[in-house]
Amino acid sequence: MSGSGVRQDGAARIGHLDAMRGWAIFLMVLIHTVRGFLLRDYAFADRIDLSDPMEAAAVAARDLLYTTEPYISALFLTVAGFTMAVVGVSGKAWSGRRLRRGLQLVLLSWAIHWVHAGVNPPYPFLSAEILYTIGLGLVFFSRFARARRFRWLGLGLISVALVGVTWYAEGHPSHALARLAQGPGAHLPNLLFFPVGLALAAIWQLRETRWRWGVLLVGLVGVVVYHSLVAPKLVVEAAARGEKVSSVEALFDEPFGRLYTERLFVVDGRFGSTYDLHLLAHGVGLEEAPPKRFLKRRTYWNKRLALMPYLVFWMGITFGLAWLPFPRRTAVIGKVSGPWSLMGRHALFLYLLHLAAIAAAVAIFGGNRAGPLATLLAMVGLLLVCLGAAAIREWLRHRQLGDR
Repeated sequence: MSGSGVRQDGAARIGHLDAMRGWAIFLMVLIHTVRGFLLRDYAFADRIDLSDPMEAAAVAARDLLYTTEPYISALFLTVAGFTMAVVGVSGKAWSGRRLRRGLQLVLLSWAIHWVHAGVNPPYPFLSAEILYTIGLGLVFFSRFARARRFRWLGLGLISVALVGVTWYAEGHPSHALARLAQGPGAHLPNLLFFPVGLALAAIWQLRETRWRWGVLLVGLVGVVVYHSLVAPKLVVEAAARGEKVSSVEALFDEPFGRLYTERLFVVDGRFGSTYDLHLLAHGVGLEEAPPKRFLKRRTYWNKRLALMPYLVFWMGITFGLAWLPFPRRTAVIGKVSGPWSLMGRHALFLYLLHLAAIAAAVAIFGGNRAGPLATLLAMVGLLLVCLGAAAIREWLRHRQLGDR
């Protein structure tokens, strides 16, 4: 699959976009497996023996994986914005199709959250955030960026408006508007990555190598500046609070990069993810599921506006590396990472599959009770399941095309 794009199943496929979706799915599977299996949450700190090298390594690996969460969501949304600009046809039919797709993702995200959390009923901004934000992005930006055509003034105005609303919401946490940037269903400032993807698509369409090298160079310089000038100050501030953090953790976590908020929900103890039910049963001192209806406190992590430039620079590095030419003019990621490209071609299916697989595995083997080795095996097993499912779907798709 070439970096410039090929035709497949009647639709344009661009190799490095598939690979980046697969890379994001890969990281997401790792994080969700750790969260579902590895008993290393602070609520269970009494069960952690940091003097054990394997336990300490598991905690360090967990913390490292958790810091990639903002990067993963940013990558998903940037790729979605990029794809909207380069795949499709012009005209009202294209905008209508994207609008319907966006609304479908919004509804699907509500359904996933309701099944996962067991909240009766979900309010509109409570959702599976990645799918919901992609859906909102398609709804908001489809009128401003049709295939290979951009309305930069409209994109600029809506982006400035999003920055302003996010800034206000962060500064007024008690205001109702703050729920858009803090807490469950927070989609600000995540929506800003759609314009980032559109801008990268415009650069990619120039077909000039110097612009693509420029994207990579700007990303590298920006990340170096952050780690040279911003991160050291944050590390010192954390030390003054009695916390020991790395420069990466200082940038990605509170109070600079992310914030957390807690919400109380009325939860149906007979319904919801097995992961949550295990945690709740432990919290109320029960071996079985919690009572039928009770209040549950849930913590949500959300990006802060200050983290946006840093993540944008990382998007520049990621896309710049994907665009680097080889002798055969094939993108780096698209050539080297065949499994990622395969998973990326079935991203939505694998997103749903891995959630269901983790829930089933936790129900069978017991969530948050596995050790580091068992969690590692679960990671490998789930990745193999995802790769196998993607390969089967790919085979069925090619077979269907061959029968036509």
